[in-house]
Parts: sequence; C-alpha cells; structure tokens
Amino acid sequence: MILSDIRKYMKRHGRASLDDLVARFDGDKAAIEGMMETLKAHGQVVELGCGGCSGAKGCSVAGPIIYACTASEKLKNLQDGSPVCG
Repeated sequence: MILSDIRKYMKRHGRASLDDLVARFDGDKAAIEGMMETLKAHGQVVELGCGGCSGAKGCSVAGPIIYACTASEKLKNLQDGSPVCG
C-alpha cells in the first residue's frame, strides 16, 4: 500500500472514513492516518469533522474521522472551507 493508492481511491470515491480506509487497504490505522495527514498537508484531502451528529458546530459527539478529496464537487461548493460536522 502506498500513498498514491490512497490518493487514487479518494479521487474515485470523493470521501471515506479512516475506518473505511483501514479496511479497504488492510493497513495499520496509525500508518494510514499518517498518510492522510500527508495528503492534508499537500491540500489533496480535508477532514470533514466528526461525522457523528446532525451538523451542529462544536458538538461533543465522537464519530469516525471522515476525509474528503479536495477535487470533490460537494467540497468545492463549500463557501468558507470550514470543517463540516455530520
């Protein structure tokens, strides 16, 4: 598993949770999280918030970590680029 495989997967699917990526690539969670941090640093993905509530900002619900490819049409529609909860 290499970084380019994850990047291609994200471009194809638009978004995925960290748990989905771990299952898909049968990898170590910490290693994949590190790769996602690299993609975030390069502006290729963003973290979309908790994924565990109905959309309230600043909520305390712990949900899965969700990443989105910056080439995603839905992400392009966000005006302020802020994280989206839910």
